[in-house]
Amino acid sequence: MTNSLPQKLSLERDCPLLEAEHRPLVDAFNLILEALKQAGEVFEWIESCLEPKNVAQPGPSNRPERKGLRPRLEAIRTELSCPKYRVGVAGRFQVGKTSSINTVLEHQLLSEGKTAASCTSVVTIVDLHPTPRKPAFQVKYFSQEEIRRRYEEIAGKSEFAGCPVRNLPEPNQAPAAVEQLRQWVETQVNEELKNDAEFLRAVLADYASGSQFLDEELDPIECDDEKHLEESLSRIVTYGAEDISADEVGVLYPLLIKHVKVLVHLPDLTSTLELVDLPGLGTVRTYDSTLTNGYVQELQGLLLFVESKRQNASELRELVQSFRHAHREMSGRLWAVISQMDEANVNQL
Repeated sequence: MTNSLPQKLSLERDCPLLEAEHRPLVDAFNLILEALKQAGEVFEWIESCLEPKNVAQPGPSNRPERKGLRPRLEAIRTELSCPKYRVGVAGRFQVGKTSSINTVLEHQLLSEGKTAASCTSVVTIVDLHPTPRKPAFQVKYFSQEEIRRRYEEIAGKSEFAGCPVRNLPEPNQAPAAVEQLRQWVETQVNEELKNDAEFLRAVLADYASGSQFLDEELDPIECDDEKHLEESLSRIVTYGAEDISADEVGVLYPLLIKHVKVLVHLPDLTSTLELVDLPGLGTVRTYDSTLTNGYVQELQGLLLFVESKRQNASELRELVQSFRHAHREMSGRLWAVISQMDEANVNQL
């Protein structure tokens, strides 16, 4: 029997925010830990569920399964350990997500896409710093495995059945694969398929040249001012921008980038907040939606932009389900901004 809290679940090591100002979530987690402390020998079994290795359950074989306990506690612990409250801004393309972030910040920091082909295609995190500093941005690249999944998730679709490059090749074989993919694209007539294939070809081209950067996080790159920051970001996060040449963006290999973190000091806003500009849903590239659906599980809150005429769009439902899967309880986490209300009718609402 034990009523002490083991070191591996110590508040100081695992949940540093528990010592900060209390919030409802912090209080809820404290209640969970207190209940575990009072559980006596049952605590030892619950603790075994938190071990990385599989441990046989004690007691009768008909004991109810508690597979959800470990991931739930770990998710809460991770959230409490996060030094920032991360809110994502998501929705269909061209609904004003990026411009709204700029408006909220009262600073023109992020580049706003003009078309479905040139809107944001990279997760962009606005990290508010507590002390004055020059505006800067920091690039984090995907790992080799993440790039492989990113590529093969699209190439694995049934429409790509005849594609000669359905699996990500080794970096030294990527240049030849780029040419193979180009030739195959020319034989296709389906526009969505061609857009996805062109995107994969661009990924392969970056991969051939910049694979040595995979899993790296570059040092912050300082900018002269906010205008310089916005111009620099436009060369990275707006894939397909017509006024940006390949030579300008190639140095950072934008299609290998996992996220870009914007580092800026805005004295009127709290430094414990992160705003995340997510790629738009329903663009000409399938992967923009895939990337956003995958990232929402890393958010603490989600601001969803919904056009009144498309509030039942399948891509919006899928996004909400992805977020619900991560958090279960949606109250206080999900907010919706309904736009174009003048075009809605009673039945749609």
